[in-house]
Amino acid sequence: MFIKNLNNRGMTKKETMVVLLLLVIFFTVGIYLATGASNKTEFNTFRKLASRFVSSFGNLRTEYANFESGAYLYDVIQNGYSEPLTSPFNSDEVCNPYESRIQVKDHIIYVTLRCSNYLIYNQSSTTDRFTVYKISDWTEEKIEGSNVQMTNFYNYEKNGVLQLPKYYVRKEFYVNYYNKTGHDIYEPTAIDSKYKLLEKTYYRTMDEVK
Repeated sequence: MFIKNLNNRGMTKKETMVVLLLLVIFFTVGIYLATGASNKTEFNTFRKLASRFVSSFGNLRTEYANFESGAYLYDVIQNGYSEPLTSPFNSDEVCNPYESRIQVKDHIIYVTLRCSNYLIYNQSSTTDRFTVYKISDWTEEKIEGSNVQMTNFYNYEKNGVLQLPKYYVRKEFYVNYYNKTGHDIYEPTAIDSKYKLLEKTYYRTMDEVK
């Protein structure tokens, strides 16, 4: 109807195409601006979650001296000082409690928080604005480059039989070992001597979000 009315006023076919092109451009720019605003909100929420994590850890550390040097998000949640943190990037996911952690070095609190495929990595809690990184999934396939992270994943076996369904990052390995054996450990090598510790190196990329 819009195009028909334009043509009734004597617009040429060329002029009509120009109007259509302008409408497409305006529509595309509108979507871009709306998406950008949404992303900005998500990243700001992500940064606020990191600050909330630091605050929750402070409450935990006040009550439990054994967390003086740091804690995983898993520990903070298990001890009742935080609810699971919903990922601002996917409301169906919670932030990873095993890769998210606080470390205290020289009285400075450093925070790492992973939510979905975004990461705030080992940054001082006093920073003005946390840097956010986009990360890939962990893979056994070796990746090379200046933007590559690597870490060990763990499993264990008894008489040649794997005891866990897959390999896990350090804290998740501790939790699964406890669930399987009823014994707490704080180093992978602390597993019972009747088991054989297995470890693999995994890789992922980490690129700063501009």
